[in-house]
Amino acid sequence: RALPLDERRTQLVITHDFAARPTEAVPSQEKATELLRAAVDRNSGADLDAVRQESERRAQVVGSPA
Repeated sequence: RALPLDERRTQLVITHDFAARPTEAVPSQEKATELLRAAVDRNSGADLDAVRQESERRAQVVGSPA
């Protein structure tokens, strides 16, 4: 969700809903959950950076500072 704070700022709220399930390669629920959480944590920084870069690019296109 994007929540406008004022004319120049927006708060971005990102949530993750997932269900880890055991597989042959990862037979325990606990390990599956641990691996899934690690992947979400690892990817979240890259996802936020991509959102920041695109926001800054779009701000430049419309002529306002990022």
